[in-house]
Amino acid sequence: MENRIKVIGKSQNGVALGVMKAYVTMYPGTTLADLRKVFPNELAPDKGVKEIFLPCKEAEAVNLQSNTSLYFVKDQRPILLSNRQRVAVSQIWTSKSFSNLIEVAANLGIAVELDKDTDKDVKETGYVLEYLNGWKPATPKKGCLGMAALLVIAGGCTLFGLMELIYCLTK
Repeated sequence: MENRIKVIGKSQNGVALGVMKAYVTMYPGTTLADLRKVFPNELAPDKGVKEIFLPCKEAEAVNLQSNTSLYFVKDQRPILLSNRQRVAVSQIWTSKSFSNLIEVAANLGIAVELDKDTDKDVKETGYVLEYLNGWKPATPKKGCLGMAALLVIAGGCTLFGLMELIYCLTK
């Protein structure tokens, strides 16, 4: 598969997080179950936690219970899925697990660059995504969900409102 996205980071765990975000960028309808299928726990047998992915609330509880940061839960690091669920990714990526991840990423069209000296600004997330070979993520349709919510809140839908919603969704 031709590479669509390149993940650049200074650390293995930052790049690992970037690979997960790249996948969700390529496939915006991804669910937590999808992530677990594409990146199964066996990928990182020495991850030090039971799951690579956890809903953020569960990951925060694990971090608190262990008195250490095992999952990315702060700031811009959780992955926001299309269903608005925030998912935390394990921070523990040994050389073996990271190699496994790079192999899966390559098969998905995700290139990886681990460069401790990169001049890219990776402070906020730990990684940077670059789009390759002319690929760009799909732009979400603006206003369609707002129109649907407005129609539901209004307590009914007029023929015009229904037609506008259908037009917006098929655009």
